[in-house]
Amino acid sequence: MRALYPYLMCHRLPTLISLLALLFAGCAEMEGDDFDQDNTDKIIGGRLSKGFLPVVGLKYYGEIDCTGTLITKRSVLTAAHCLESTSIDIDFEAPDQVVFSRGETVKKEINVTGYAIHQGYIDSKTEANDLAIIYLAEDAPVEPIKTFRGNLQKLHNKIVTIVGYGEFVYKKSRYYGVKYQAKMKLIDHDHEFVYVESNNSKHKSSCYGDSGGPILMRNNGKLFVMGVLSTGSTLDCGPGDVSWYTRIDDERSWINAHKHE
Repeated sequence: MRALYPYLMCHRLPTLISLLALLFAGCAEMEGDDFDQDNTDKIIGGRLSKGFLPVVGLKYYGEIDCTGTLITKRSVLTAAHCLESTSIDIDFEAPDQVVFSRGETVKKEINVTGYAIHQGYIDSKTEANDLAIIYLAEDAPVEPIKTFRGNLQKLHNKIVTIVGYGEFVYKKSRYYGVKYQAKMKLIDHDHEFVYVESNNSKHKSSCYGDSGGPILMRNNGKLFVMGVLSTGSTLDCGPGDVSWYTRIDDERSWINAHKHE
């Protein structure tokens, strides 16, 4: 397979309209997730996520336009292309803040102090090594998610969960910046990517703005992130779309070398 597009919404394409006025509500108790709930609503075809609190929105100039996952108290794992500018010379820019939310309510916003881009990343067209880590100015108010290591072959056809702050449809209009989730099927992997698609006839797909978001799975009661959204197989995120997530298990040495405890 070859992806036809990157999910390069991020802060490089403007958000035209905001559905919700997200209100800062301070730091409260923020544990739990919606892992076992069914996804029946219109990620596209997903449902509003009131859990998965370590999955954060990346905020650029007041807009949430990419997604990341807290992997230590001060480190957020995301896609390198979320930090890539569209200037002629490749340049990078960190988000201003990361946003922790429960459903439609912002619980905490933390400033960003810096970032690390995978040394093998070239640009969004080449797709490879699409990983970055963002550093936070203070400890996050939730516990991080562990990074996966294991046998991906044994997980083929298993149901996993994707989470992101990207595009969703409401009354035939499309919006960004609110956390959604959906259950998907892990259909394949190769040396670079894990591939997931909708697990039933109700269309689900990650899309623009979900970039950098995780594939999540539980093993022995613990939650793991096993992939970071890079791209997909169709331009319109429509039925039959296969989402491509950069593998985490093969990049643990880079992650461990660059994360901040």
